[in-house]
Amino acid sequence: MSYAFYEILDNVLTHSGNNCGTAITYYDSEKSLIQILVADDGIGIKESLSENQKYKNISEKEALVTNLYITNPLHM
Repeated sequence: MSYAFYEILDNVLTHSGNNCGTAITYYDSEKSLIQILVADDGIGIKESLSENQKYKNISEKEALVTNLYITNPLHM
């Protein structure tokens, strides 16, 4: 769990073009549920992908689908 959280936070710094982001946590004791939100106001998925020559002319829609494909190697 700590590695996954580290990876998500590191992606903010690595890919957003910003040096900070926001993490918000919420714990629901009745449901024993933890919710974590990580966000940034960086360059966006499309812009980040288009830094790679392979994705230079990618559309916003294609970038979102491609990002899901890249970040989920099992494609589930």
